[in-house]
Amino acid sequence: MVSIQDIKIEPKLPERVRHGPQVIPFFKGGYRITLIDKDGNTVEELAPINGIEFAGNEDNLAQSENVRFTRACSECTVLLERQALEWGKSYRFRSCADVNVLETVPGNIC
Repeated sequence: MVSIQDIKIEPKLPERVRHGPQVIPFFKGGYRITLIDKDGNTVEELAPINGIEFAGNEDNLAQSENVRFTRACSECTVLLERQALEWGKSYRFRSCADVNVLETVPGNIC
């Protein structure tokens, strides 16, 4: 369970790849993080929040993002979607996590 508060999403990813004598960034493109309900409808766009389609295009080595849930959501999914421009314009990699976003954290969960 997750409460409505700031959280840090931190996937562990390789940062760079060696190409001959050069070390180059491994990823090209940005990412977005979305909270969706059990029917697949968007509840909240967590990143980017400024209206652009993908965040992180300026820093493709970013390894984490602070997000804030502002709405409770039962039986929902956090969807992390990354552009994979190194593979082509239409490639996307997706990772998901099932979550229950609560207004408050119950006192007896631990």
